[in-house]
Amino acid sequence: MALFWLVLLLSIFYLEVRNQKLGKIFKIVFVILFGLYLFFAGINVGVLRGSGLFFTPTALQHTEGAGAVIFTWQTAQILSAIILGLGILIFLLRKVAFGQYLQKKPLYIVIGLWFLTGFMFVLTTKLVQLPGIEVADAFYRHYWGKQQNVELPPQILEKLNKQFGLNYNLDDFYVGKKEKIFNAGEKLLPNKFTNQKPNILIVFLESFSAKLSDVYSNTWGGKLTPALKDFSSDKNTTIFKNYYNSSTPTVTGLLSLLCSFLPPTGHEEIANNNRLTKFYLSCLPNVLDKNGGYKTISYITAVNKNYAHKDSLYTGAGMKEVYGTDELKPIIKENTMAWGFSDHQMFKVLPEFLQKAHSPFLITISTIDTHQPFNLAKDVIQFGDGKSDVLNAFHTTDDALGRFWQWFKASEFAANTIVIMVADHAAFPTAYKQVPQYAEMESQNQITFYDENVFMMYVPDTKLPKIVNTYSSELDVTPTILHLLNINVPNTFEGHSIFDDREKYPNLLGMHELGLYINQLDGSKKRQSLYQLPLNLSKTCDFNETTSSDTQLTLCEYYKFYLWKRQMLEQGRLWMK
Repeated sequence: MALFWLVLLLSIFYLEVRNQKLGKIFKIVFVILFGLYLFFAGINVGVLRGSGLFFTPTALQHTEGAGAVIFTWQTAQILSAIILGLGILIFLLRKVAFGQYLQKKPLYIVIGLWFLTGFMFVLTTKLVQLPGIEVADAFYRHYWGKQQNVELPPQILEKLNKQFGLNYNLDDFYVGKKEKIFNAGEKLLPNKFTNQKPNILIVFLESFSAKLSDVYSNTWGGKLTPALKDFSSDKNTTIFKNYYNSSTPTVTGLLSLLCSFLPPTGHEEIANNNRLTKFYLSCLPNVLDKNGGYKTISYITAVNKNYAHKDSLYTGAGMKEVYGTDELKPIIKENTMAWGFSDHQMFKVLPEFLQKAHSPFLITISTIDTHQPFNLAKDVIQFGDGKSDVLNAFHTTDDALGRFWQWFKASEFAANTIVIMVADHAAFPTAYKQVPQYAEMESQNQITFYDENVFMMYVPDTKLPKIVNTYSSELDVTPTILHLLNINVPNTFEGHSIFDDREKYPNLLGMHELGLYINQLDGSKKRQSLYQLPLNLSKTCDFNETTSSDTQLTLCEYYKFYLWKRQMLEQGRLWMK
């Protein structure tokens, strides 16, 4: 785009030299086009780079809400920089490039090269995918009636509220805003944390389904994940059962975990199509920063931090530091041994992060060895006969975790730090092809992308029960942590504290591009699950049909909710700054 404007600007000055009348016409055209560009660019800063799903003009109709997002200090800075840069460029072109020091022949060469460069840019770039084009197309589709407005019938809203605890107020710009996280009650932390908040360490266990852990399964006789078994056996550890992921893969799974947000987006849009690169959701890190007095707030990943825009997404969620492969190299001081650094390498330096952090801190870290294709770690520890890469990978992560856990128990942090072990999402169904005990279930399509996951919480001198059987999902993790810390603030969370009113809503939802998942009780109180790809539902669902009055949510009703939620995200109505 910069080349386009430079070529156009140089052309204007060239024409002004050769034909002043034609040059003036081009100036007028330039001012109009550039003015429109600045307008779209301003919206792009606030909405396109916020929701990442491209601007819908109806957001402007909500002046109070949309204005707070679009017309920000960041927007003003970028637009000021563009205008200043343009002014400097015009000055230089007039005083230097088109002055007495540049003769006509060199001028032809300069303009010719710019035109050639711009032409090559056009040939090698998919112009239809440029943000400006997408914005203009959004306006066109909206104002000419080509963009259908998705409205949720009252029956669907009622089902979402009563059955799943999702409450939306369509009369407000921020449709999901709530005044508090939990109901007042007995404090959940021991008295020693009354004046000093505890540190928090969250370990996001890659693809750790409950089926692949000795804590939840007796399949391997306690030999597959003995470290997690040891962690669960600690007197201060609470085990959460019937806990499911609400999204997948990692990037959307962590959005659900950290922001209590059911994302109507997926990895393809975020990583490959560069959509949803930043947002303005209320999330655990920024709540702890603003309302909890937490000082060090970090996310550590073994791979490049900009993979799938994790750096900008998690910074938007409130992470003050995001460490990836490049940032870890001077700390680990070894060659990478997996997709990035292996779990053994990561857990070996994790104590250093804790020791250097300023209390109270929130440090989060993602494991990597159990990521597909399960054979990336060079320091793998084989399980049994070593024939299953999947079991080898889970055993290896557990071994690395166990070494850290032994250090932690003997350290000063054992008395003042909450440790949370939680899966970022369930293992993909194809993983079970390499697990003989579950291969038949996989072949019969009895396993989906949504499954029971590992979730355990170590709290020093805990007052919490040993086992919690309440049905819950990733959406409930952040509200539960904030309830534990007694931080009760306005929010846009879609989950509930497991220790508060989560048990009132025994039904669960999962949402993203790999499938819409419903886990709910039927009329006879039997648990049923529904699962389908959004793409397939778009071909089979008839939205002209009357919404059923039955208390159960159907997949077609859920798909309509999915489309509505995407629309709300595009309009910025799910954000709250």
